[in-house]
Amino acid sequence: MLAQTLHTRAGALHQPARTLHQGVLPSYFRERTLHDVEHAPRYRQMTSPDEARRRGIATVRHTMYDVMLHDDKRNVACLRVHQAIRERAVRQCYAITENDELACGTHVRARVLQAAWLRTGSRRLSYIPIVDRSAIRAGSVPPSPRMSLMERRDFLRNSAALAGVAVIGRTVGLPDVPGAFAAPAPGPKVVPITDDERRARIEKARRLMSDNGIDALVLEGGTSMFYFTGMRWGNSERTFAVVIPAKGELAWVTPAFEEARARELIKFSTDIRAWQEDESPYRVIAGILRDRGTTGRIGIEERLRFFIYDGIRQELPSAQFVSATPVTAGCRMIKSRAEIALMQHANDITLQAIGATVKGLKEGMTPAQVSANVAKSTQMLGGKSDGALVIFGKYSAFPHGTVQPQKLHDGDVVLIDAGCTVEGYVSDITRTTVYGKPSQRQRDVWDIEKRAQLAAFAAARVGATCESVDAAARKVITEAGFGPDYKVPGLPHRTGHGIGLDGHEWTNFVRGNTTTIQPGMCFSDEPTITIYGEFGIRHEDCLYITDDGPKFFTPLSRSIEHPV
Repeated sequence: MLAQTLHTRAGALHQPARTLHQGVLPSYFRERTLHDVEHAPRYRQMTSPDEARRRGIATVRHTMYDVMLHDDKRNVACLRVHQAIRERAVRQCYAITENDELACGTHVRARVLQAAWLRTGSRRLSYIPIVDRSAIRAGSVPPSPRMSLMERRDFLRNSAALAGVAVIGRTVGLPDVPGAFAAPAPGPKVVPITDDERRARIEKARRLMSDNGIDALVLEGGTSMFYFTGMRWGNSERTFAVVIPAKGELAWVTPAFEEARARELIKFSTDIRAWQEDESPYRVIAGILRDRGTTGRIGIEERLRFFIYDGIRQELPSAQFVSATPVTAGCRMIKSRAEIALMQHANDITLQAIGATVKGLKEGMTPAQVSANVAKSTQMLGGKSDGALVIFGKYSAFPHGTVQPQKLHDGDVVLIDAGCTVEGYVSDITRTTVYGKPSQRQRDVWDIEKRAQLAAFAAARVGATCESVDAAARKVITEAGFGPDYKVPGLPHRTGHGIGLDGHEWTNFVRGNTTTIQPGMCFSDEPTITIYGEFGIRHEDCLYITDDGPKFFTPLSRSIEHPV
């Protein structure tokens, strides 16, 4: 029984606990708890604001410390689990009376812990002491005896399943650097894309289909299906698809044994056609196209796998199959205000995560350890981490990293390229700094790279071509003595890529792309200077286009010493 694992003990705070208490919890949980408790009308009627603050902080701090953060230097963090427990604790506080001090101690904490224990599906939960009332009144946190421990991997797996976030590896630096990973208060509330906006997207797709002479689109699970319908479906060898006709109702194709689950998730149509294991899904898709009278020109989404296309083609040999990109990219390249707001939220999280990670850099760290700290901080801030590319020293000249083992040393260039997702929308930011004192050579190249990034930004005006942006950045780098063109030392790749639901999507800042820049487009701005054998410098920030020109999602790096 859970009650049998609880242990009451009061005493002085030992050092690992103090570090976590001072470094991680106050900046996020204290502020949010004060807000939640003080704005609960029922609670305000029962007790004074000071009492509300004291009890709310104590409950949440003690609960979070004991459940999630008391693993010394190997502690794990998952914001959504934290937040769920915090909300449960605060809801319990709403119901207490002034004299019911147990509600901030044994009673509330046992209920909260039990709920978390049951929801993670674990048979064991680590560190679950009860704080006695004298400790709460004194405002101190007693040391937690080491109870039976579950494996960290099991905990991460369970908490990831509960919270819908990626499992991260071992992290380094948090306990020894109290302020480095302090999570700031969360930003504005995330507002998902509405069903009405998705319906408008479908109607825009139909207009573009008409303009391009396309009778229907065929999509399978992926970002385009999610963009138009809100459906997330993992792809396997069994075909799951949606047909969007230029006229008429959408239609879905699903394996029969998945039909019940599909019906739970599908929103925009009641035409759901199932195929049995011994039947052809391509014949079902062909039947839909015939029923809709759309067997002329069929648009195939660029990421639809060949075997599905080939199966449909064999069922409809008279049909003409064309690229759906003019429709799908034509819709997705132009972001709405709601999309830009989600991307702003994701960029805010990533920039803060990189900033926290840079503060925690230490001699001897590996890229994997730094990457894990980015992931940890990202999750603490509410984002779903896409991981981070981390490169040190001369290997920072490899734009996408190296297989060589690395450890951080004084004077090394440190390149961190990270991103996260919020409601499916992606961020992509790179910061380059030096661990220790930069050399003059490092400063000079860093400054050239900054000028190239600003030149690209200045060129990204409404009506300009995408290739002109690449040319502007490349000109700065070439005039500084690098290049020319894609030669190294210099800029070996395009200046930027489109971004949205995919980290790389249409369209690109690259030579030869005469696409006209329009309001609503979003790009990365990331010229790189690669000097093999020395180092590489990349500044990357994403921007969006307004009627008045480009705007960055994030503040640019201030200097090589202060990348965030």
